[in-house]
Amino acid sequence: MRHLRKSFPLTTARLSLSLAILLLAACTASVALAQIPDPRQVRPPQGGPQLPSVQDILNQFFGHLAPRIEGDDQLPNWLNEARDLANKTASNFEGCPSDAAQGFYNGLKNKRERAIGIRDAAERENSRAESAERDCQHSPGANIPGYAALCRTAYNGLPFRGIKDTANSVIGAIDYALAVLRGLRCVRCTGNGSLAITVPTLEKWELTRPSSAQGLEVCTRWEGNFSYSVGTEGLSAQIQNALPRCTRKQRINFCDWDITLLVPELKRLNIVPPNAGSVRIESIPTKRIEVITGLRQDNCREQLRLCTRVAGSMTVPFDTGGDPVNSLRSAMASIEAHCQEQTSVACTDPPFGLTPVTSTIDVPDYSRVRISWETPCGPSAAIEVDLTQQNFHFACKATCAPPIPGLPVAKFGQRVIRFPFICANSQTLNVVEKQ
Repeated sequence: MRHLRKSFPLTTARLSLSLAILLLAACTASVALAQIPDPRQVRPPQGGPQLPSVQDILNQFFGHLAPRIEGDDQLPNWLNEARDLANKTASNFEGCPSDAAQGFYNGLKNKRERAIGIRDAAERENSRAESAERDCQHSPGANIPGYAALCRTAYNGLPFRGIKDTANSVIGAIDYALAVLRGLRCVRCTGNGSLAITVPTLEKWELTRPSSAQGLEVCTRWEGNFSYSVGTEGLSAQIQNALPRCTRKQRINFCDWDITLLVPELKRLNIVPPNAGSVRIESIPTKRIEVITGLRQDNCREQLRLCTRVAGSMTVPFDTGGDPVNSLRSAMASIEAHCQEQTSVACTDPPFGLTPVTSTIDVPDYSRVRISWETPCGPSAAIEVDLTQQNFHFACKATCAPPIPGLPVAKFGQRVIRFPFICANSQTLNVVEKQ
């Protein structure tokens, strides 16, 4: 125990010395570590080769390149224009084909060619820039720490790759816009709508004497509708057939019967006895019929009013096939809100303002002719005979007719009204004519 107590101070001194040495070593190491340069900020030692600036690298290796590509500053504008035109529809352009759309189309094609030229020029310059970067990387100064990074930095600062990518985007957008414009269709009106209104002119024929035993025709029923042609300049046969006209006629015979011809036929048919004598026509009754004896222009109860002027510029297509009248009415209804002027074009009730004039007349009724004769051994006899049968026509001799009006005739001219805002004939075309 004594020995240990004596040696303890010595041991403590040695430990203190050891700690001091260790502390000194640690400080020395810290100073040494602090003096090691950051590899990210490599700088040549004082007095050694110096790193050039990026501008020096650009001047030395990339100075032969063009600073920009001519026209590349227009690429963003062309891109916006192409995207805008890609959203257009046929209704955005006036005319069919449209001169404005053709101008846009031609302009896009021209800009596409220019964008291709800019892209190709940028690609060529970028290839030269890549070659210049390789030369920079293998130049004598490349062994200086950080030199290679400067070569890459200088290359990355060049605009050629960005110009090339932008030009490709512009070309793609233009191609899409051109396809949209090529696909636009429009309808060109090749014939404006027109309305051929019939204009009646009245005529009346007075036939008072039949020219033969065929008799006289009278009109007993008058019918017709208001009709007009649409989209043409003439009245079709279909329209003519619907116009007001006589739809039922009756033939009236006026006969001076030859009894000498009638008697043999009456006896042959056993209508009168073979031995009958003094055969005669005792009476010819009459019958009352109502006939159309004329036409008059009457007060109109309903007018056809159509729009003849619209506000602004508009075209309404309609189908002239099928039912053109209803098509015209539908077209008129579609522009009703835009109509600035309506015109009364015709009377629809009564049709064209025409009203038939009727008269009641008495005419011979040859279906109930009373024939009498004398008998040899008794009183006279009589019978009612229908002389309208075919067997007796030969005995009818034409005679003067009473003054009965003949068939009334309404002749129709036409009044053409044109509607510049209605398209009767159309053609589907490309909005861009020359593609």
